[in-house]
Amino acid sequence: MPLVKAVQELSRMNDEKDAVILQQQKQIDAIMTRLETLEKKNGIADASDANAEGLAFMAQNTPNPFSSITVINYSVPKMLSSAKLNITDAKGRTVKTISLNDKQGNITLNSSELAAGNYFYELIVDGKKSGSRQMTVTK
Repeated sequence: MPLVKAVQELSRMNDEKDAVILQQQKQIDAIMTRLETLEKKNGIADASDANAEGLAFMAQNTPNPFSSITVINYSVPKMLSSAKLNITDAKGRTVKTISLNDKQGNITLNSSELAAGNYFYELIVDGKKSGSRQMTVTK
C-alpha cells in the first residue's frame, strides 16, 4: 500500500510539473509572437535570415541620434550585381555613397564625416531602392 501511494504522489507531482511547463511554453510563444510583431513594425530582422531568404535588409543605425560614431547593419541577397548605401541630406542631395562589397556586414559612420543635422540613408540593390531610414547627427 505505501508503494502505491508513493507512485500516486510522484504521478501527481509529475502532472503538476507538466502543467507548469505547458504554461511556460505558452508564455514563451506569446513573447516570441510579440517580439516578431515588434521586429516587423520597426523593420528589424536577423540579417542572416534576411540573406538566406534572398531579401535585402538594412537596420536602423545605432545609436541614433549620434555625436561620434554610429553603426548600420545590412544584408543583401547572394545573387546580385551591385549594392550601395546612399546618404542624403534633408534637401535630398547625396552627401556620401558607400559600396557594399560583402553580402552581410555593417558600416561604421563617424560624425566628423557629416555636418550636424538630419540625414536619410537608403539601400540600393541592383539599382533598386530596398529601404530608407533616417538618422540624426549631433555635435
